[in-house]
Amino acid sequence: MPVATEPARELCVLIENRLDLRLQDAHAEGPGFYQLAPSTRESLLRISLVQSKVKRDCAAVAFVFDVTLSLFPALTWSVQSVYTGSSAPASSAVDLPSPQLFVPFHFLLFNLSDLLGRTLPSHIATPPK
Repeated sequence: MPVATEPARELCVLIENRLDLRLQDAHAEGPGFYQLAPSTRESLLRISLVQSKVKRDCAAVAFVFDVTLSLFPALTWSVQSVYTGSSAPASSAVDLPSPQLFVPFHFLLFNLSDLLGRTLPSHIATPPK
């Protein structure tokens, strides 16, 4: 196991104290923090440390999802095609500008693009720094 630096040890002690106080304040049943196995305590400390560092990022992602999911359906439903049935190209097999297909097509396009945007990063390796 790697040796922790002094500031990291101080941070771990601080987090241990905070977790122990939370357990005492909540009158939790079962074993206290220091009665857990050392590996379990270390895992809890690491999780707590990561959570404290990514709190703002998680809030930003949640805010973007909230705004997207609240505005996208209403705005998409109000958009209409500039082509009418008579001005649409006659060579197309599917009449996408028709009102019955225009909005559902854009919902499908948005959701497929969203899915693609979420899955592609897991398949593309980033170069090491």
